[in-house]
Amino acid sequence: MDHGKPKRVNLERADSLMEVNSHPPTLAHWPRDHQRIVMLHYDHLPPGAVPEYRPEGHHVLTLFNLSGAGLETSVDIDREDWLDGQRVTPPLQVPGMGFLCPDGVSHAALWHQPLEATSFCLTSRFVDQVSRSIFDGATLDLIPHFGLYDANLYHLAMALKTLLSDPLAATADQIYGDQVITAMAAYLLESYGVRPLPPGLDHPLDNLRLRRLVEYVEAHLATEIALAPLAAALDLGEFQLCQAFLSRTGLSLYEFVQQQRQRRARLLLQVSPWSQEEIARCCGYGDRCTMIHHLGGSGVGLP
Repeated sequence: MDHGKPKRVNLERADSLMEVNSHPPTLAHWPRDHQRIVMLHYDHLPPGAVPEYRPEGHHVLTLFNLSGAGLETSVDIDREDWLDGQRVTPPLQVPGMGFLCPDGVSHAALWHQPLEATSFCLTSRFVDQVSRSIFDGATLDLIPHFGLYDANLYHLAMALKTLLSDPLAATADQIYGDQVITAMAAYLLESYGVRPLPPGLDHPLDNLRLRRLVEYVEAHLATEIALAPLAAALDLGEFQLCQAFLSRTGLSLYEFVQQQRQRRARLLLQVSPWSQEEIARCCGYGDRCTMIHHLGGSGVGLP
């Protein structure tokens, strides 16, 4: 795919995405006043491509096959994505899997079979307002995630899609709708946000390296993730990486990896046809008993 200068897309215009994707959405929510979120749902998007574009003033969360409508098979999505001109390949493709493309980050895609996709485009100014209200006035940076597996986010998206798909319901219960939209913004910030670096600060784990770290973990989640090769991939020392990651996220690397394993496992347990043993292996747990132990035993509602 040719990655020239990304096309800027102003999502406050209802026809703006037609400039990069000629297929009209099956459902769309485009508020006229007090814009907080735009939702675009495609029931049966035919094979095609989206040239590199950069949304203006929005963070874009896209999840695949939230409902399975219009598709007989919703497990395998033959799709390729590019982030700021670099190819990223999610390691697994399941219903509810998706990606987070923050404001200021360009995205391009190519897919080879029909798919169902739902995009939630939250305005940056609204997300910043939520951030300041829950993080003592700070506005957090959202780090891009491709191969996003998150059961909590999946359920928030399902609730929001159901609400925004019915304009009458959204209007009649605006308070509930505002609460769900705010909950999604808050969850994204709490789970995928980091405090921004002060201008001019030379931090060893800047946003580019942090994104590469996330991609590395997602790509290797089914195997043991050793510190030495991860640090080498980021051209950092092992101790330096551990300290830098803790200072930016408030989590140790071990806690982060376990968090990602749990998110993937909880979603796969709900949406995939695989056995618990298969899910355990692809999440890096090795076997079912280990996975159940890490997910809290019987309290996670295992099937």
